[in-house]
Amino acid sequence: MTGRARLALLLIALLAIVAVVYAPVKRGVFVLGDRSLVEANPLVEHGTPAQIFTRPYAPVNPLTESRPVYYRPLTMLSLRADYEIGGLEPGSYHVTNLLLHLCATIALLLTARRLGASPAAATVAASVWALVPRSTECVAWVSGRADVLAATFAIAAIGLWPWYGETGTQPRGARARATLAGFAVMCGLLAKEVAVAAAFAIAVGTVAGTRGSSRERARAAGAKLLHLAVPLAIYAGLRWSATRRSSSHIAPLGTTTRAQTFLEAVGRYVEMTLDPFHPATTIGLASELDTKRMVLGGLALAGGAALAARAVGRRRAAKGSPAYDATEVHVAVGSALGLVALALVVHVVPIVVVSAVAADRLLYLPLAGAALALAVASARLAPRHRRLAGGAALALAATFVPVTRARVRDYTDDLQFRVAAAEHAHPHNTSSKRALGLALVARGEVALACRMQASASRMLAGRGAPARPLYLHSLETLAACDEVLGDFGAAGQLYAEVLAARPDARIHLEIGFLFLHAFAFDDADASLRRALALDVSLAPARDTLAVIPALRREAARLGTEEARRADRIGWARLLTDVGRVREATQAWLECALDPATPDDVAFAATELVIQNGELEAARRVVASYATRKTDNGRHMRANILLAARTKDRATVEALRDRLEALAAQ
Repeated sequence: MTGRARLALLLIALLAIVAVVYAPVKRGVFVLGDRSLVEANPLVEHGTPAQIFTRPYAPVNPLTESRPVYYRPLTMLSLRADYEIGGLEPGSYHVTNLLLHLCATIALLLTARRLGASPAAATVAASVWALVPRSTECVAWVSGRADVLAATFAIAAIGLWPWYGETGTQPRGARARATLAGFAVMCGLLAKEVAVAAAFAIAVGTVAGTRGSSRERARAAGAKLLHLAVPLAIYAGLRWSATRRSSSHIAPLGTTTRAQTFLEAVGRYVEMTLDPFHPATTIGLASELDTKRMVLGGLALAGGAALAARAVGRRRAAKGSPAYDATEVHVAVGSALGLVALALVVHVVPIVVVSAVAADRLLYLPLAGAALALAVASARLAPRHRRLAGGAALALAATFVPVTRARVRDYTDDLQFRVAAAEHAHPHNTSSKRALGLALVARGEVALACRMQASASRMLAGRGAPARPLYLHSLETLAACDEVLGDFGAAGQLYAEVLAARPDARIHLEIGFLFLHAFAFDDADASLRRALALDVSLAPARDTLAVIPALRREAARLGTEEARRADRIGWARLLTDVGRVREATQAWLECALDPATPDDVAFAATELVIQNGELEAARRVVASYATRKTDNGRHMRANILLAARTKDRATVEALRDRLEALAAQ
């Protein structure tokens, strides 16, 4: 069997293993930012290529303190293609992510071979990298696609570049390959900014691999690197044109805090690399510096600087050698790819990771660079040591399989994912817990959601001024939960506390709704008018003011128990219109069970009952349809909704102990 055939078989076997490990992504759902990026993004549904290439990657959220503007049209174009293939079915987006990860794995293996690694070393390095649990965030999360796509092109660009360790003669087809490499770098940048690390790695390898005096090497390397200039200029022009009208703001950390955060980030990423078995959505908390990780980061930087100084000293001592040898050059290429990609995510440049210091997805390209460097460097080992190292690496890859597969399954259910995110978050990072509370509300588990939000509020209350904005936001969310539960007094107290700290049109709006729940129409009118006085564009306030007179008349008409019994549907509608969710659900349930209720009203009522988690009542209603001469399509829809909500309830029950533990913290 030829060497190429053996390599092809190894590659096919590796791809098959990775595909099997990641197979659960076919059942993946949209989680976290996927909803705003895909489901609520008009560019995904009907954007043209011209629109995609002339607009920022995602809309800027004016409510957040930090508003970075990204430009990633190639990633958006791939999401647009997914929509054309499968609409908003999440599974197709997840399968595309997996296919891209397989392409990145192919690129890594072939590039390692191109840089001089043996077939076995290249395969082992690609195996460890492709299966590492910390990569699951990029592969199994639709929003992680930008990292996978950028890495695929970045690695391919390094494999295509022709001028590493040049011997004096121009390689065959060098210009064409250099042009393709430049195009790949540009595509990587159009997928995500981190692909700029490939350009730095190519420059390092080209300069180190060019022979001659310092001046001759600079001139020759510069001429070669011109092949990157045009693609980079095109990217810069496109980015400037698309983002120049968008305001970008990153919350300043200050010089001292940024330096400390940088050290902690380095320490965190070192720890994450040495401990790949505990993936997490967010790691650390930017507002609470961790001294131990800062020390680890400082030691890692000092060790790296010492190794670099030693290497430079050895080079100066080897005066007779005009250039680095091929292995040194190729190790430098992989190292540069990893280190530059890492430098971009350790807060050297301002980034925002949901108030976190580090995130798994940001290690995707840095670990690829490390895998390339180690695969090439293994050639320097003695044969026996090389076999031992290869065996140990394969054993490590094998231990990754169950951990990675278990993590992938988290992405097949939104609630399960959010529970895992909350469990692994920093103890004082409440973003995951607050998001979990909202997910519970969507499943009709309002009481548990309220306790989850109360837990988050308690955590934030003890953190003082830095957490004050988040604390007030958590109080708003908790008040909304109390409203759904019908505890309007508790909700009013919470809104009053928020309003005292931050007079805001939106809070007056919420208080107006709260008065509406209590049928206090005069007070509701006054609060809504105050909201409009502060913000004339507040459409919900204006719309609600317009219907208050009608609600007042309807409340007066249904002011007695006798009138309510005589017009059950009218009473249920009034309760719905004023926002008394729990009472409205019970009123609609009575309507749905009444054979005299029109079919269309009965079915709408059933959907509301199911949506609010009253499953036992909903089953009674659906069972009663057998006595009605109803539309089969409606009956089928009701059964489908009931089955989906029953599945949600089963998921909650399976996670009940973990949810209760989080709510009790």
